[in-house]
Amino acid sequence: IAYFGSVVFRFNDTNPFRIENVSPYAILGDTEGDYNGFVPPSGEHTIIATPYSESGGKGEAGEPLTITFSVSIGMVTGFTLVNAETNEDIMPLEDGGVIHLNGLATKNLNIVAYIDSKNIGSVVFGLNDQSAFRTESFPPFALVGDTEGDFNGFTPPIGMHTVTATPYSESNGGGVMGE
Repeated sequence: IAYFGSVVFRFNDTNPFRIENVSPYAILGDTEGDYNGFVPPSGEHTIIATPYSESGGKGEAGEPLTITFSVSIGMVTGFTLVNAETNEDIMPLEDGGVIHLNGLATKNLNIVAYIDSKNIGSVVFGLNDQSAFRTESFPPFALVGDTEGDFNGFTPPIGMHTVTATPYSESNGGGVMGE
């Protein structure tokens, strides 16, 4: 096709997602080259753009272009056990790891989640069966909270515990969920 009358965009399973009849052909459209934007949800996405010889996605179809990409607002990269009295790291926590309370200088502890992005609005912590044990909207993101980096403390009861941390793009667990 020597002349494009339109481009039909497919985004994931939405077909058509948008039909553009005027160049520049943008998946979310534009106003005289001022492009409309959005934040796609975390995960894998596929865009297919198919040119057509006539407007409205009609006429002869050209060769479609397909791209697949992944979006992540951030992910938790690790946990660290913190001394809540001194606000110093004690040790990284690993899956299945053991904390020997009698071997520590304090039993006043906290757990900090480290995120690979500075654009996180909040982290929702889970503890054992409580999927939303605590939500932190400001770094450092700590299981039992802090006041401007002065960590609150707790002493975990003896036994096996599960801690989860899920980052979100907005405060209070809002917006796009990360990993």
